[in-house]
Amino acid sequence: MMKSLKSMAIVLVGLVFFALGQPILAQEIESKGIITPQTYSYLALTKCYFIDSEDGLISVSGKTTTYSTVDKITTTVYLQKQTSTEWVNVKSWTNSGSNTSSCNVSGTITVEKGCYYRTYCYHRADKGNLTETNTSQTTAYWVE
Repeated sequence: MMKSLKSMAIVLVGLVFFALGQPILAQEIESKGIITPQTYSYLALTKCYFIDSEDGLISVSGKTTTYSTVDKITTTVYLQKQTSTEWVNVKSWTNSGSNTSSCNVSGTITVEKGCYYRTYCYHRADKGNLTETNTSQTTAYWVE
């Protein structure tokens, strides 16, 4: 009798552990995060570019395209410099268009050498009451 009680207790503890353990396991799986790409109705391509032309001359550009014509499309490109704690905007350029599906912007600037720089872009498309936005950025580049 005692042996069957022990066996039953072990089975019950196992069932309780299994039942209570599952939500924790599910939470652990969820915490790893499954990244689902964001889909857009209009934004098709959002890119930014960085070109170091030597001697501290930097060219930056950004491109936004949509699947179809939108009421307004805007691209803003920021040249950013890395400080010890953050990225700081050095200069920005903006371009927008109406009733089109593409918007490009570019700029050139001479910068201080011996620093990391990158390009950060903000992309926006407006169609009726719908506004879609996205950002893009390049990797950091050391300018000598």
